[in-house]
Amino acid sequence: MYVYLYAIDLYSANPEKGQRWVAEATRQYFGLASFAHTTLGRALKALVFNLDAESTADVEKTETTGQRETTQAREEQNYQQPVSMGFLSVKSTAALRRRAAQFLGGNLIRDGLRECIKIGQALARKWFKKYGYFLM
Repeated sequence: MYVYLYAIDLYSANPEKGQRWVAEATRQYFGLASFAHTTLGRALKALVFNLDAESTADVEKTETTGQRETTQAREEQNYQQPVSMGFLSVKSTAALRRRAAQFLGGNLIRDGLRECIKIGQALARKWFKKYGYFLM
């Protein structure tokens, strides 16, 4: 999981770079035989979907019905088009990248391999404990 999070963090921090570049950089960083750019796209969608599901659940605890509908409509507008597209381009992933960057904040690409693994494992444990499944 930490490999996916690292790739998403790298992708979100480099808006001028494409998924293929990030996939290659991730392969080299972790010494992997392969890491597909399509995997990065699916992982990014899954991360944002799960982040939004969690934030929507938190918001629903405090909002009235009308406010909740406005929040849901705004989230659908922000992410529906990129998520529904088959192949994601740099431009079409802008909203997804921004959301991932808000959450990850460059921490995984800045803090080195050991910290990346530590953060990734902590996030996996959190999600698994809360939802009974892994994030991606």
